[in-house]
Amino acid sequence: MRITLRSDGEELLDRLSRSSERIAAERMELSRGLGLDVVEEVVGSHPVETGRSRAGWESAAGALAGGGSGSGEGWGELEQEEQRTEARLINEVEYEPILEYGTSQRPGTFVVRNALERVRAGSVGIRFREFVQRIFGD
Repeated sequence: MRITLRSDGEELLDRLSRSSERIAAERMELSRGLGLDVVEEVVGSHPVETGRSRAGWESAAGALAGGGSGSGEGWGELEQEEQRTEARLINEVEYEPILEYGTSQRPGTFVVRNALERVRAGSVGIRFREFVQRIFGD
């Protein structure tokens, strides 16, 4: 019995060179999607007293999605360099760090940290597989 595996490196390199612009665009969408997944988790589990901090996260999501930043105190953006794409979501409500990390008298909620962990454990793998399929899936 014989099993033979072949890898056509030339074909792979050809596909990669033809796909560089597509890869950059897909990386932007991958980063945008993961950023929106995180902020959706944050908003869904965020404690609400006045709604101001949650509105900041919703504004950040709106800006990242391209629909404007709304009325909250947050913003989002995508930055792409040659080999790196970064999604930034910023909540500028002054007490947001206290909600997240707490103080000596008040425990933190760790909503952002927990949201990042849930997205890392769940949608990162799914979205990355979809990304690879869109790039190489002919």
